[in-house]
Amino acid sequence: MTGSKKKAKVTRASGAVKGAVSKEASGAKNASKQALSKKAVSKKSPTKRAAATESDAERDERIRAAATCDLRPPNIAPAIRQVMMPRDTNANGTIFGGVILAQIDLAAAIEAHRWHGGRLVTVAMNSIVFKEPVHVGDLVSFYTSTIKKGRTSVRVRVDVWSQRRFGSKAYIPVTAAEVTMVAIDEDGKPTPIESSEAAPLY
Repeated sequence: MTGSKKKAKVTRASGAVKGAVSKEASGAKNASKQALSKKAVSKKSPTKRAAATESDAERDERIRAAATCDLRPPNIAPAIRQVMMPRDTNANGTIFGGVILAQIDLAAAIEAHRWHGGRLVTVAMNSIVFKEPVHVGDLVSFYTSTIKKGRTSVRVRVDVWSQRRFGSKAYIPVTAAEVTMVAIDEDGKPTPIESSEAAPLY
């Protein structure tokens, strides 16, 4: 009996040791997998960051290229030409963007009225881009062109150029926008555009 009990105890002890060793090995294996996973993630992260940085760099390069390319103003008479005054400035001392937008709206209306002599209202301003600041004394020109004439609407492109009056005499594009005008009747309802051809802009 004594020998059997001792043998049973030895067997149980051996099983416990094997279980502990197995658990320890399993834990080490899991820890190794987690470490490898973290290492893989850390390797991927710089790549993703680099890709994002490259994308930003490419975008910045495109912007710089667009800003420095040899652009020329449209070879047409502007719808509006105006010298900017001190009353038009914002808190930074440059011309307030709202003033430029108001003139864009007027210029678009002038272009749209080449197609329609009746009432027109602005329903949308899209793709507005402020490229460069405008300064007091700048001679600003608003060039217009019809993008599309629909049954009751006219979509107009307005390109704004500024001739610097102080320092350099550069003539540069400063703002661009697309404006949609709709013809309306006396009740404010959309009505067909009158003309199929645009009248000349003198």
